[in-house]
Amino acid sequence: MVYSYGFGGESVQLLHKSSIRDNTNSNQSGFELVSAYKNIIADRMSSIQIQLFRPDFGVAEQAATQRVIASGWVGRGALTNDFERAFATHIGVAAEQVLMLPSATDGLFHITAMLGLKASDEVILPSISFIGAAQAVVAVGATVRLADVDPHSLNPTVDSLDAVRTDKTKAVILIHYGGAPCEMVAIMAWANFHDITVIEDSACSPATRLQGQACGTFGDFSVWSFDSMKMLSTVEGGAIYVKDRALMTALRRFCALGMSTTAGHASTASERWWEFDVSAPARRSQFNDFSAALGLTQLARLPEMLGKRQRIVKLYGERLRDVESITLPPPPQSRVLHGQDSHYFYWIQIGGGRRDALALYLRSRGIYTSFRYFPLHRTTLFASAARLPGANHAADTTLNLPCHSLLTEADVHTVADAVLDFFRTA
Repeated sequence: MVYSYGFGGESVQLLHKSSIRDNTNSNQSGFELVSAYKNIIADRMSSIQIQLFRPDFGVAEQAATQRVIASGWVGRGALTNDFERAFATHIGVAAEQVLMLPSATDGLFHITAMLGLKASDEVILPSISFIGAAQAVVAVGATVRLADVDPHSLNPTVDSLDAVRTDKTKAVILIHYGGAPCEMVAIMAWANFHDITVIEDSACSPATRLQGQACGTFGDFSVWSFDSMKMLSTVEGGAIYVKDRALMTALRRFCALGMSTTAGHASTASERWWEFDVSAPARRSQFNDFSAALGLTQLARLPEMLGKRQRIVKLYGERLRDVESITLPPPPQSRVLHGQDSHYFYWIQIGGGRRDALALYLRSRGIYTSFRYFPLHRTTLFASAARLPGANHAADTTLNLPCHSLLTEADVHTVADAVLDFFRTA
């Protein structure tokens, strides 16, 4: 496939955009439970005690950022370069293939622009996807084609992707749900056979590996998120991986306002160091050393934070595995072959139309839960009449429980006790 860097046409095409979703699946008992708990949480909206996500910042992060402030330079500089090299080493690629950006979303928009997509081109996304990925597709005038997911892992499969492939399919954007990898070996074989560009949304997968290879390095492009909710956080920020090194060189220039020479402190000129040259339209998309100081510290602590998450997942499984009304996520050993799961999400699935009632009940107990990601085919912009039973099942039954490395064992028992109490009284 031939790539170019530039935005596509202005027209936006969406498949099955006139379809309306069906909200008639919830049964009466579930509705009654939701109504009962709405009043309970009304006075407790601001008293959440156990959060779904929390950044794990401590004394090491404080010291690192204080050093940056004391240095007098907090913008993009040597620390950002160090973070790019360290992260590239972590995922097993060359440093020149990684660029730090303001966000992973920014990276997705860069990627769709680099593909040179036309209005007639289609990009496949699983319906259970981050909305930013779909917006990045329509931003360049291309068409979003939604695929189904496995109802329990919430990841797409080769079969679900191939079911919506057409001769207009140019790319696929995959998300490794909750940090658990898609079946990348099979997907890459399928994509290579059909000449389809693979973009990995690895926002939730900084520690995920499959057969010894870091997720995010199987495809042609990838992004990772370091926002305030992520496992590895720089408050805001992200990284992009581009397999084609020439394309990455062009992207670096584009993100620096198109400057082919540098000015100021970064210049190596012996005189008139303030002069620079620009030869093409571009914009600014920069990281900074303050965030890089956080990122380097968090990256060094990643094994520690992952270990805590692994213990949390194990304890949830032990406490909830005997509840007949709950389906637990597929166990890590069945999701990751010779690899590693980032355990960004821990999710359960509740039948009988009682998921929403459980979420409200937990909130009344000071426990915040959610469902990520609301299916794109149920939004106005991306409404689809496609048959997506896996995505619909996931959207109607899945609940993400608190999972972060600052949770204590007592916190996990508190959440599990509340879940068990709900099913005893519901």
